Amino acid sequence: MTKNLQLSDPFWTSGLVNRVEEFWGRDAELGGLEANIKRSGIAITGPVGIGKSSLLSMMRLMLEGFNTDLNSVCTLAMCGSEDEPWHLARKLFRHFRRVTIKKVQERGIDLKGLVWKETTAENDLNEDDYITAVYEILTDLSSRNQFDYIVVLFDESHKCPIALAELIRSLKEQLEHEGIAEVRFMTAGIGAYVDKMVKHDSGIGRAFQNHFKLTPWEEEIAKDFVRNKLQQVVSESEEHGLEIEVRGTHDDDLETVFYRLSGGHPFLTQLLGSYLIRHENSDPDDVLDSKDLVGAMQEICGRTRSPEYSEMIATLESSGMKDSYKRLTTSLTQKAPSQISRSDFDLAVGEDGRTWFLENGFVFESGGVFQLTDELLRVSVMLQEDAASASQEEQDILEDDEDDEDNEFDDFDE
Repeated sequence: MTKNLQLSDPFWTSGLVNRVEEFWGRDAELGGLEANIKRSGIAITGPVGIGKSSLLSMMRLMLEGFNTDLNSVCTLAMCGSEDEPWHLARKLFRHFRRVTIKKVQERGIDLKGLVWKETTAENDLNEDDYITAVYEILTDLSSRNQFDYIVVLFDESHKCPIALAELIRSLKEQLEHEGIAEVRFMTAGIGAYVDKMVKHDSGIGRAFQNHFKLTPWEEEIAKDFVRNKLQQVVSESEEHGLEIEVRGTHDDDLETVFYRLSGGHPFLTQLLGSYLIRHENSDPDDVLDSKDLVGAMQEICGRTRSPEYSEMIATLESSGMKDSYKRLTTSLTQKAPSQISRSDFDLAVGEDGRTWFLENGFVFESGGVFQLTDELLRVSVMLQEDAASASQEEQDILEDDEDDEDNEFDDFDE
């Protein structure tokens, strides 16, 4: 590689994917959006980094007319751990006034004559007034008969499920009494927040008859994503006179190596890809291969996603499930990606333990077997206790020498 030239990094590691061209997968959820939103609101659940906020963002674009015939108005509130219902209503009120109106007008829709916009000064509102103000906004928008749906979105919903349930209940009851049927609520958050909402108010479940529990990408979707990104790198390099080779291991192509490491977890896949490019740029040999992934797992666990893993481990500890998690990971019948049967799962942690891990998003079921949702969490747990073991774990996965006679690094002997 020419010394001054660097490979461009096409992987998205900055969090929420809010560009249509960068969004990947979730065809089933997006494909059924029009039918689902007609029936009721939508709740999205899943672990950290699985793509909940990105899916919520894409659904919002589609509801507003992108690649669909829908014409909806959407507004959003980010939930906080200390929020009460009126805090959430205040966030919606501000978003309506500062963002939603502008976005709707940019679509050429006239919203003149909004009484609440012209006459309601925020400094005149007290806590209870915000919920009333949001209700008046919704009824005002409904009365115009300009929109298919009026959609209220909440992200980070796991941070205040009780307050969220109470706000939605309050608004929903008032709207139903007025015969307003086009308002929908959409939420996204970690873990079993929907169950907490329903436990607090059993009737709230009627607002979310569509519940999407996100899991990692299926294998072919994950591989296609990596293949597409690597082809971008090769094509852009050729434009600058560089010849970059993508090389797998002795047995597998590079996208399969990615899948073994990430298990199809979207954000882990992006982080691994970015590490691959950075490693090649720092130590160029014009080949993208498994050697460029050495050290990736420890960097992601120890630095890039350290806060997320610390929080997940804290959840395991506070719930008394850390030892069970360790037993589970040592009982896996397959690693890279992980796999365990129901019988082995129950033998390791018991039926109640299996239920807990499923409900809290640490594992998911696919094809009759179970898989860890985040393949690197177990590496992070190992790093806390034995860094050498974590390093060996990475080497074992990259080499995939379990039950193999050939070492996959044979092609890289110097």
